[in-house]
Amino acid sequence: MRIVLACAAAAAAADLGPCGARGRYGEAPNETLFYLKTIKTASSSLRFLFLRFARAERLAALRGRRAGGQFFDAATAKGDTRWPAEFEDPGESRSPPGIFDVAFDHSTWDAAALDRYLPRARKFASSRDVVARAVSAIAYFHRDATPDEYFGGCGIVEGGLCGGWSRLQHAEKDAVHVWNSVAWQLRAPAAARPLDLRRPAAEAARLAAADVSEAVGAVRGAVFDFVVVAERYDASLVLLRSKLCWRWLDVVGPEPPLAPAPQDASRRASHRAAAPLRNVTARTLVALNVLDGRIHAAARDAFDAARRDYGGNFDRDVAFFRAYKFALLVTCVVCRARFPPVALAAYAALCGDLRPTCRDLGAHESRIPTEADVAARRSRDARAEAALVALVAGCPVPLATAEVCPAGDGSLCRAGPLCLAKCAPPRGRLGALWARHVLRLDERDCAGAILAGSEARWLSAMAAISMGAAYGSPGLYESSICRARWADGLPPEHCHMTSSRLLRAVLALRLAAHGQQLRRIVDELRAANPGEAWNYFAIDLGAGVRDADPVFDLFRLSPSVYAPTNPRQPPSQPWFGVMVDGDPRQLAKMEAAFPAEDIAKRVAWIEPHTVVATLEAAAAPLTDRWRTPDVLKMDIDSFDCAVMRAVLRELAPKVVAMEINVKFPPDVSFALLHNRSADRAPFDSERRRFAYGCSLRFQARHLMPPFGYALAHVDWNNAVYVPAHLLGNALRVQRPRDSLLHNWSVEVQDRVGYYDRPARSIKFGFNDKPGLKRWRDPTTDHIAEVVRLVNADGKREGPCNYCLLSALLGRGDGPLRRYCWGADGAFGECGRHHRSTE
Repeated sequence: MRIVLACAAAAAAADLGPCGARGRYGEAPNETLFYLKTIKTASSSLRFLFLRFARAERLAALRGRRAGGQFFDAATAKGDTRWPAEFEDPGESRSPPGIFDVAFDHSTWDAAALDRYLPRARKFASSRDVVARAVSAIAYFHRDATPDEYFGGCGIVEGGLCGGWSRLQHAEKDAVHVWNSVAWQLRAPAAARPLDLRRPAAEAARLAAADVSEAVGAVRGAVFDFVVVAERYDASLVLLRSKLCWRWLDVVGPEPPLAPAPQDASRRASHRAAAPLRNVTARTLVALNVLDGRIHAAARDAFDAARRDYGGNFDRDVAFFRAYKFALLVTCVVCRARFPPVALAAYAALCGDLRPTCRDLGAHESRIPTEADVAARRSRDARAEAALVALVAGCPVPLATAEVCPAGDGSLCRAGPLCLAKCAPPRGRLGALWARHVLRLDERDCAGAILAGSEARWLSAMAAISMGAAYGSPGLYESSICRARWADGLPPEHCHMTSSRLLRAVLALRLAAHGQQLRRIVDELRAANPGEAWNYFAIDLGAGVRDADPVFDLFRLSPSVYAPTNPRQPPSQPWFGVMVDGDPRQLAKMEAAFPAEDIAKRVAWIEPHTVVATLEAAAAPLTDRWRTPDVLKMDIDSFDCAVMRAVLRELAPKVVAMEINVKFPPDVSFALLHNRSADRAPFDSERRRFAYGCSLRFQARHLMPPFGYALAHVDWNNAVYVPAHLLGNALRVQRPRDSLLHNWSVEVQDRVGYYDRPARSIKFGFNDKPGLKRWRDPTTDHIAEVVRLVNADGKREGPCNYCLLSALLGRGDGPLRRYCWGADGAFGECGRHHRSTE
């Protein structure tokens, strides 16, 4: 049988070579597998493939009790065997007692023992270029040492090779780990004997005379069905898949962002920073690894032979596999993030079928469960395989037009190419700013990574790469630092820590797209409402240069800011506006960021009874249309809703961006009220606690609808509102695939835009305190929990910042009640004596 995959866009067949008539090898009860795990040859990644297949098929796995999983004893020359005391327990495995189905750990070669435990097994192993393997082994087993450090600087040269003992004091295990490791595990004669590095030339001569013909013949096909060549890893997996008649799903291993990078960030950084090997060092590694060199040459010959015998267009299928692999990883993230919900109906079947695979790819080996129902897992995997092949709609190389879409519904494609032609830099300022950094993707990255321009929102479910910290990878966490610093206009420190090609691609995308939501929302509304007048005037209330202000992306398109840095490309939509902040320390920062007068800067207390006069004084010299701005942003961390109500009584913005107090769950209405009483000092927003601003439900149900606005978008702790008629027009026309405008409920907006995003626990970890978590606990009375915590917190506070203030609090869309802080900071329902104004 031949497996033929129909590619939707190209209508081309991918002939993947001959395959067995009974389906995937290993499914039938009499089909057994053996993988010889070698050292520093990508063998852990390959072991994962066999382990995942074994647990999905409920195979009885032969695993040893020795450290490292070795199940044959190599302590004696005879190779005595031991019955394994430990092995994977699949419950009711399909094998009769005493017979195993699969082995995938370190071992020495013992054909007799193997035939006893795994009769008629198909056998696989892995090899790697000897210098690369030795460098990696030295670093791994000697605390990140370089080969020069391992040889003590190679201060003594004997016979053209490094001599003398290293200051690291080589252990006996180096005979297994560093020198001729693959040969030793194939039981090549004398390969495991420790080397005398004081006489490297003599040791090299001894090794060169060793007979490894039996091991070489095994690698060339006499014993092993196939030996993976680590430097041709993706191509080797395509051949492995063809030989075993496995699915594409079966040969995808754990990669970021689903799984942490295999080594810590400091180790990866030092590897990249290492100087090239000196000639004498490289010669020494080759001469003392001569047995592995012969075996690897045989493995490469076997690879070339398998490639010649491959039944289809091999290069095309390797390119297809790379696209498929990254599409699978992104789809798993989309499914896990449940984003976007409007597409969940189309994704539901695929996400359901992929759930076990996505779970496996994000888990440590020991946490991959054994499947209870093998037949059900096979059916799910088969459906997911077919759907994913349809997702990658462009098999022929180059993959410049491939897209990722729900199968059978092109209207829900999440947008964008899998690979920009010739590795063009992402659209945006990133490539021009940081061309010298690793974010500039090389040719290999382009061949395998999913890239996209700034509008490719289908990757945004990955929520910037900061989600990686939740999976224990320092490199991923430091990538989030890099992104945050870029948003603040600071140098891109820590960007070099980003490891995998996929992560670097996604980071590039996220940086290029960062802060452009408001511009994209305005562009979409303009396209859907061609008769509406737009003036490109924005008002920023709470405009201090502290963090990533969403309006700053618009102000960067003002003529005075954009033109000096882009003299040949004037902005098609020049913006201007007003910035107001109550902190005098922010004025110098605002002037530095936006120095020209087309963006007015003011320092003033932003209060309901003064805000309109403040805006008029600042904006009137710029435009007579300041009462109808295109964008109005509110983020003052105090009486946001009271001020917004005063503004909307006089102004009619087309887009309103407001900060949300996301501590409150979506079923609770909360708003801090303004108090002009002379009995209290002004509220200090820098000393705010849990109660400030207003909740999403209060905004969306009580504040904005009376003025004709509807909730359209939530991005973390910012909500965007637009006039209901403009939103309605935008939802009725043909929308962009990556549209940010939705008429979802408050609960869905909160879940998609904030609570269910993978990076929430990192970006808003301070909201995960036990008391605050009870506010969102479905088993608690949310109003009672809010009152309890705010009351206890107010009593503990020092100089009372909330004294004599009040707030509106209510459940769902029910009536609102006024709650007050007393002179002692206590919080509860107000008495009639308390005065408060909005």
